[in-house]
Amino acid sequence: MRIMSVDDSRLVRLYVKNAADVLGFEFIEATSGEEALEILGGEKEAVDLILLDWHMPGMDGMSLLKQLKA
Repeated sequence: MRIMSVDDSRLVRLYVKNAADVLGFEFIEATSGEEALEILGGEKEAVDLILLDWHMPGMDGMSLLKQLKA
């Protein structure tokens, strides 16, 4: 299972990474909505779960969610 954490907080991403490692999941991280879109490209199916911060500078979580659903 591949998990992506999109959060501007390094500490939150670290917590999620540690949990993913314990569970044996592959972990991908992004510091912003723009970076997440860049990483995902057209391969949204390649990630099973996205943990998304709602309040981020630049592209917020809701904007990213709308783009991913489109």
